[in-house]
Amino acid sequence: MNNPVLPDRLPDTHTKQHWRLVEFILFVLLAGFVVFAKPGPSWSQTSRPKVSPILKRSLPKTIPAPPKRVEGTNLRVVTQHFDFTFPARWKTWVSPILKHAEADFLEISQGLGYTSKNKLQVKFARSGRDFSKIQPFPWHPPSFIAGLAYPNQGVMTLRLQGTDGMAGLRQTFRHELSHLLLARAVHHKRLPLWFVEGLAMVQSQDFGALDRMWLLARTRMGGHWPKLSSLEKGFPANYEARRVAYAVSTDFVVYLRKLNPKVVPEALALIRKGKGFQAAIAETCGQSWSNLQTRWLKQVGFRYGWIVFLSQEWLLWFFAILLAIWGYFKLRRQRRKQLKQWAEEEDEDDDGGPWYPPSQRHLPYTR
Repeated sequence: MNNPVLPDRLPDTHTKQHWRLVEFILFVLLAGFVVFAKPGPSWSQTSRPKVSPILKRSLPKTIPAPPKRVEGTNLRVVTQHFDFTFPARWKTWVSPILKHAEADFLEISQGLGYTSKNKLQVKFARSGRDFSKIQPFPWHPPSFIAGLAYPNQGVMTLRLQGTDGMAGLRQTFRHELSHLLLARAVHHKRLPLWFVEGLAMVQSQDFGALDRMWLLARTRMGGHWPKLSSLEKGFPANYEARRVAYAVSTDFVVYLRKLNPKVVPEALALIRKGKGFQAAIAETCGQSWSNLQTRWLKQVGFRYGWIVFLSQEWLLWFFAILLAIWGYFKLRRQRRKQLKQWAEEEDEDDDGGPWYPPSQRHLPYTR
């Protein structure tokens, strides 16, 4: 019976396999922590979501630095639908808005199904007292406000140093433009604040889907989901609660637009004819108002519930351990397969006779 001799490298390979297994488990645990770890408080307290890539493509590649404060005159630019006034030294920052203002006006108007004929005044100021001076009536807006819309006066005021660069400035412009055009689309009738702000967030591309999804998932996990009825006349003063209010409003508007892509222009047309807001939305979507909210909340539970479930720490460790065990048995199968292959190779090389290491006495005699 031939007993194949295992090669001398087997014990070393066996040791290396164990070390590889240990390294593999450590790698899996580290990868699970990096991939599935939840963002810390610093991430959730950013002042503004990421700028939409659609708006970024329309901006110049090189963003100029803010100009130094030098006393000068204001410039005035009049287009088909706008009357712009801004400090001359900030012309470079305002130029992207001037370039795309009419296209933004057309896009937002088409989304509302209504085109306003009167011009809109857009005023820019640096910050502080300069920003207070351009308001239609005397008051001092808080420092965190980047833009304001006055629908009755048809005026928009923008703070040049209150946004995240040129892209943030244009987002603020589109946001406030949505407020002005929406008010005219319903002939200045009162609308719920959550609808006004949610629609402006959608039309200005000011809230990314991933940012909104994670924020709402954390809100659902914490059990502090606000009711739409509490957001009809005002938003919370607390910063984090205010962000949640914007996210909830945006999510419900997105939900309505999925049910009927033309829900906004059709509902606004009914409101102009005298129908109430809830009745107009219900008629456009083909469901009762209470049924719309109930189905939306069920969708919220389904869409964001799995995020809450998958974000549980014990579940992440459970999957990491399963992955480590799977990797261990896979290495064992590979080792057994390799040993079997080596044994078969030894059998093929064995000719049936005794084997001796080559030496001088076994070499053929030659003169």
